[in-house]
Amino acid sequence: VIASDGSTDMTNDIAREYAARRVTLLAFAQRRGKAACLNDAVAACDEDVIVFTDARQRLNPEAVRCLVENLADARVGCVSGELVFEADGISGFGQGVDAYWRYEKFIRRAEAQVHSVPGATGALYALRRSAFRPISPKTILDDVAIPMQAATQGLRVVFDGRAQAYDKPSTDAAQERVRKVRTLAGNFQLLAMYPQWLLPWRNPVFMQFVSHKLLRLAAPWVML
Repeated sequence: VIASDGSTDMTNDIAREYAARRVTLLAFAQRRGKAACLNDAVAACDEDVIVFTDARQRLNPEAVRCLVENLADARVGCVSGELVFEADGISGFGQGVDAYWRYEKFIRRAEAQVHSVPGATGALYALRRSAFRPISPKTILDDVAIPMQAATQGLRVVFDGRAQAYDKPSTDAAQERVRKVRTLAGNFQLLAMYPQWLLPWRNPVFMQFVSHKLLRLAAPWVML
């Protein structure tokens, strides 16, 4: 299923050319945000496993197979793939972003080994359909809200570096700042939407959620 939010007719026509290969286009005439489109796309699916990807990144050929393998374990509800930055020809700033992302992935691997990752790589992850719960159309960080809902149902959220999506890092500080501001605003929004995640007896991954997602909000005060 391809969910298209306000795309051009030409883009939609290209997607329709693949109808014979079991590709279904959900074309939404009005822009309603990614979260609203995800809710509708999942509602249109009847498969046991749903794989979420973004349109921009390309995937390695074995990505989906590797993700689904993890769901052979009934305790696993969500599997995150890995976002790999292609470093050829990037700027010095881009190399810094790549270094930060490699450190981020190290943390995610460690969290998955302990229990679960409090979120997934938005460009590539798989989910048991039974674990999906509709999210608010205003949700900024859908790739945190959806996996965290699986985790709070007692399912594990794991990380599989064999499933890879390829992208280019931000090329300048202004571009990266926009992305970071959006991410941090999304973390504050999650606290307002899901205050129960701050209760250890309601959140099985309380320590990972607080240390990974919330402590960075305190970074300015910690630095002082």
